[in-house]
Amino acid sequence: MLNIARLKANQLPQLTILLTVLLATSSESMASPRKSVQQNSSPVAAVPEDPQAYAMRIARQTWPGRDLCDDGGYRIHPCDMADRSR
Repeated sequence: MLNIARLKANQLPQLTILLTVLLATSSESMASPRKSVQQNSSPVAAVPEDPQAYAMRIARQTWPGRDLCDDGGYRIHPCDMADRSR
């Protein structure tokens, strides 16, 4: 067994470096591998939704099951609402 008390002063830093390297490499090899991040099948970004289609989708969520009238300019409301004056 290695007797640390008998080591010379110039050998101690070398021993410290050696032990540090051994600990670093052994813990790396024993570590479990990380799961890889799943890649999307298509690298192309999603196309943004048309503003008119977005307004209609929100209107359908707001008034489900009701007939919707589109006055243009993203003004969508239920057709059975009171007459909307401009």
